[in-house]
Amino acid sequence: MQRGTKLILLVAIGVLIILGIIVFFILNETKKITPVVDEKAPVAKLDVPKDEPKLIKPEETQLDNVAKAIKPVAIAFVERFGTFTSDSNFASIRGLNSIMTESMLAWTNDVYIPKLETEHAPNGFFYRITAKAPVVQVLESTDTTAKIKVTAQREETIGTEKPRAFLQDILLDLVNVNNVWLVDAVYWQNER
Repeated sequence: MQRGTKLILLVAIGVLIILGIIVFFILNETKKITPVVDEKAPVAKLDVPKDEPKLIKPEETQLDNVAKAIKPVAIAFVERFGTFTSDSNFASIRGLNSIMTESMLAWTNDVYIPKLETEHAPNGFFYRITAKAPVVQVLESTDTTAKIKVTAQREETIGTEKPRAFLQDILLDLVNVNNVWLVDAVYWQNER
């Protein structure tokens, strides 16, 4: 047999096999047993309410209201208090006067900034540290006081070294003075 004849014969056999499979499935489909429906059987009617489901929102508590008021203050404070460079004369910290109590402001100006100026003198090597505050947790709160824990993502650059990233918690004491939340104390925790 020639090659062309063999090819035609193979194609014809393939077509016959495919047709046989199709006919088999069509005939097999008609032989399926259809279930018998008993028209006399009782059918229970289920009443489905057509009302839309109602979303029930939990009532806001005093703690929720306090948390809403103090979290933005805590975030803004930590991000600015925890960010400075040796070249900026600690301007970000000095700019927080409006959200600090008098005692916190006195401690910042008399103790904290002088300590930072000694450790990171502007005429020494370059020093930069930044803080982002993505996690804020209200530990305790009343109408007039709150204790907050903020987890800060910090990045420190010393001189020309590669920046070092770490996490550091900071605890804040806030007080409500004339309906304004002010930072009254700051406690940096060990870095992790």
